Amino acid sequence: MDRNKGTRPNNFFPPGNPDFCRQRPNHRRCRPGGGPGNGQGRPTQAVNLPDELKGITWAQYIDSSSMLWLPYDMNVPGFIPGRAYYLGFGNPDFAYQTCFTPLRQTGRCRFVQHCARPEIIASLSSFLSYACPIGSDYMGVCCPDNTQPTVLTTQPPPPPPPTLAPVTTTAEPLTTTTIAAPPPTTVVATVPSTTVTTVKKGCGELMKQTTRIVGGVPADKGEWPWMAALLRDKTDQYCGGVLITDQHILTASHCVDNFKPEELTVRLGEYDFSQVSETRRDFAAETIYMHESYDRRTYKNDIALIKLKTKATFNDDIWPICLPPSNIVLEGQSAFVTGWGTTSYSGQSSDILLEVILPIWALADCQKSYTQPISEQQLCAGYKAGGKDSCQGDSGGPLMYQMSTGRWAVVGIVSWGIRCAEKDKPGVYTRVTSYSDWIKAKVLA
Repeated sequence: MDRNKGTRPNNFFPPGNPDFCRQRPNHRRCRPGGGPGNGQGRPTQAVNLPDELKGITWAQYIDSSSMLWLPYDMNVPGFIPGRAYYLGFGNPDFAYQTCFTPLRQTGRCRFVQHCARPEIIASLSSFLSYACPIGSDYMGVCCPDNTQPTVLTTQPPPPPPPTLAPVTTTAEPLTTTTIAAPPPTTVVATVPSTTVTTVKKGCGELMKQTTRIVGGVPADKGEWPWMAALLRDKTDQYCGGVLITDQHILTASHCVDNFKPEELTVRLGEYDFSQVSETRRDFAAETIYMHESYDRRTYKNDIALIKLKTKATFNDDIWPICLPPSNIVLEGQSAFVTGWGTTSYSGQSSDILLEVILPIWALADCQKSYTQPISEQQLCAGYKAGGKDSCQGDSGGPLMYQMSTGRWAVVGIVSWGIRCAEKDKPGVYTRVTSYSDWIKAKVLA
């Protein structure tokens, strides 16, 4: 099946709320024996499980095609709720990307039948806590390094391991915003104190964390692998975006307004535009989703999603960021902004990806700084004294927050502001948590 043509596999549950089958008990996906479903949005035709998984209590979530349906109310990093994923039964044992277990043990992502440890398969929730993506369509588990792999002898010859498809994408250009350079006397902020090697498991996890001095300075190469550059004419970077799945870029509506997909290119794995790099990948855009209620005058609902024509291959330089939980509290916290925009208002854009750390304001304080209304669907970030900010060329780029789990989430999208880094004029960002349902609906479209 070619998912790029908009079709959906039989085990891809219809988008909607978690009560789909309770509202439509006669739907073919909800009838016992008529496809996955038991009237409660769960599969009913369980697969003939491998010996290692016999007796698991969550077999009802696995259908006869060896696919596990991820319930809509379960948010698992790296996976889309409401979608079905192959578990890879019958595939040979192979150690995919490195990862962390919930106990922070180092491991490798493997198919679960080759790592059927009791603590992993005890329940659906424990299994999902170890879940890690293998390609775009498979769900594996983070298998601790001290586990000896098991190989089934009762299975027929397995198909080759799944491969990751390369991505190509195009998007729509529009206004821009980037990081303003700090003044010479800028205050220095430091993030983790020593170089630490970490391992990618799912969204928002970096392969490495390094000590940084931030404030409109160059980021380390490969430090923000979810950063996307929107190009017009395939060379002119004018906006930013962020990778949230292997085929979707989150950005601002004002960056894609009045553009057709074929007029844009999305670049992933970029760091320095002045240097030829083996890490960069250009993608054509298949579809551009602007928010239906985007207001060009006020910049309300300034959010958009770009679907790439082909899927991205995840690696150290291309990796998705997480979407934040709906109950996240951001006011008073600090977050990062990255981009290639100008280093001053009407100044020259940067060839190298820049980063800056900014405090997030309380909404009431932000409203005092502007005459135009600031809604609860927006965030404000910046220094009251000015000097550091996003600026022209950074529009559509991410405001990123590191959660207590260590994962990074995109909590805001660069939207608008008064000039750049002005005193008492914070940058205004689209609040991502206000659009979680909209994002999921477009991803599942």
